Amino acid sequence: MPADFGQGPPKVVLVGRINVGKSTLFNRLIERRAALVSSIPGTTRDRKENVCEWRGLPFILVDTGGVEAPSHKPKKPKSPTKPPQEIADLSQLITAQTERAIKEASLVLLVTNAHDGALPQDKRWAEVLRGKKTTIIVVNKVDNSARATAVSEFYKLGLGEPQPVSATNGRGTGDLLDLIVTILKKQDHTSKIKTSKDAERPITLAILGQPNSGKSTLLNALLQEERVIVSPIPHTTREPQDIPFTFAEQELLLIDTAGIRRKSHVDAGVERQGVSASLNTVGRADVVILVIDALRGPTIQDQKLARYIVDHGKGLILAINKWDLIADKTAQTMKIVTRHLRDLLPGLDWVPIIFISAKKNQRLKEMLELALGAKTSGQMSMSEEDLMNFLKIVVKKHRPTKAGGVRHPKILSLKQVHAEPPRFEVTALGELHPSYLKFLENRLREHFGFTGTPIAITLKTRRKRTVK
Repeated sequence: MPADFGQGPPKVVLVGRINVGKSTLFNRLIERRAALVSSIPGTTRDRKENVCEWRGLPFILVDTGGVEAPSHKPKKPKSPTKPPQEIADLSQLITAQTERAIKEASLVLLVTNAHDGALPQDKRWAEVLRGKKTTIIVVNKVDNSARATAVSEFYKLGLGEPQPVSATNGRGTGDLLDLIVTILKKQDHTSKIKTSKDAERPITLAILGQPNSGKSTLLNALLQEERVIVSPIPHTTREPQDIPFTFAEQELLLIDTAGIRRKSHVDAGVERQGVSASLNTVGRADVVILVIDALRGPTIQDQKLARYIVDHGKGLILAINKWDLIADKTAQTMKIVTRHLRDLLPGLDWVPIIFISAKKNQRLKEMLELALGAKTSGQMSMSEEDLMNFLKIVVKKHRPTKAGGVRHPKILSLKQVHAEPPRFEVTALGELHPSYLKFLENRLREHFGFTGTPIAITLKTRRKRTVK
């Protein structure tokens, strides 16, 4: 995606009531499955953004949660039974996210569907948007010619010609994209945009962790806005959120993810989809910030997540969040927690640990600096000459340990065979003991400054020729 948008590409926002197919349409228009799709009402909660490009014009497509049309008038309850307060609060947060997205929009797509027809909720949405935002009314679920006859009903919403589409099979989406680009060009956004050809890929940072460890609070603190919903209700974040961000003149892509519980505790359906999508973000990330709740303390699940990240060859930072809530801290408290983490994660002593408070903006800058350092370390490439000079120094101080046999093995060469993550190949006469390979890894980190990135060393053995 573009790393420098100048003043930013225009935003095209999908709005509408619950379960009209906004997320399916979003996925169809960006040509990949980025938003969770489910028949369960309210699956989408946070705004989800992705860069879309059509006929040379990039724009940001925004998916929002299904809500009733925003209104400033107090509503009377339909029944004396009120929903639980936390559910009502969450609904208000989703509505606030949608209102903020509309405010930032250059164009709004009001998504309805032919199966249900024009309902009162659609009419309320039309009243809110009419005359305030340029709006296209999109009639989804027009999957066949029989459904096409239902489109004319939507003229009465007073938003111009309805655009029939089928998000499921793609019918009409090309025409919709053509119309979007035509409208945006009339608004003259083209001079404000640098295309993807002019831009470099941003560094991708994924924020991972267990439910309610403060991942969304951390993201909002970094962005300095209420970009994602923060709630004490577990699993409020249901799907990964890709958000462009700039730090120290470096373009980043931040990914907020759903909280990951132990597999046996994960509910079927939407939560399982969200956890699967969260784990899949590790593959897209350059560096992962694993957020650990200081009040709960590091757990076996944190250990498993850290191992998963490292096994996928990604840079890793451990962020101990909510540190401000730890009472009666002393100069030794950080050391005790650090020692416990090191014991829980043997072999990962190269992973930086930082104690933060997302709520109070404590040490967030230092955390990002560590993440960028991990990315730089992962990209480092050593010349064979530098590695051979390093090898001479190391072998002189500590002779290779034999894994078996009588003689000490002899190391012939050390070379780097890969970057991101760095991988090295040692060629030796005879077997090297695994502890010596670990010793070499530690000395490589110490000598060249590999911090926050996994490195691997493979052994290539040769047998000494014997003269008959």
